[in-house]
Amino acid sequence: MPKALLLSLCLYFVGCGYQPISYYAQGIFNDGVYVDISINSSVPESGASIKDAVNNAIIKRFASKLMSKQEAKSYLQIKVQSITQTPIAYNQQGFISYYRTNIVLDIHFENAQGKSFDVSNTGYYDYSADFTSTIVFDQYRLESISNAASQALDKFISQVAYYGEFYNEH
Repeated sequence: MPKALLLSLCLYFVGCGYQPISYYAQGIFNDGVYVDISINSSVPESGASIKDAVNNAIIKRFASKLMSKQEAKSYLQIKVQSITQTPIAYNQQGFISYYRTNIVLDIHFENAQGKSFDVSNTGYYDYSADFTSTIVFDQYRLESISNAASQALDKFISQVAYYGEFYNEH
């Protein structure tokens, strides 16, 4: 019975024209991409973690490669519009026990054929503030920025799939 169900699902996905996101993204990020990130001056130390999150998404999820500006056929410009830290929970003594990091990324894409699109995506991540060490707290704050940026990039991945399908039809 499980084999028949698995076979039925496989035939359904093949028959309905299902394609993974990376299939559509290939049409957009083929031949490499150059990434330019504008860092928010209020949290400059977050720039490296955001850049790493973007690079990981391009390499792992889009199966593409990073290139220099002169070699790349696609250009991705990401501007960190805002990063906010908001208290969301308090302990019994009235001190903050949890924060939420919100990030807004403005993303501009263009390729060598002149096709382009712009999106603005948000991401968030919650983290605990119950630490006696400011070093540990600061480390968690930076990790939360990276995780929020990853969430915003996950939204971008589905948007790329849509635009990739749109561009492949023409």
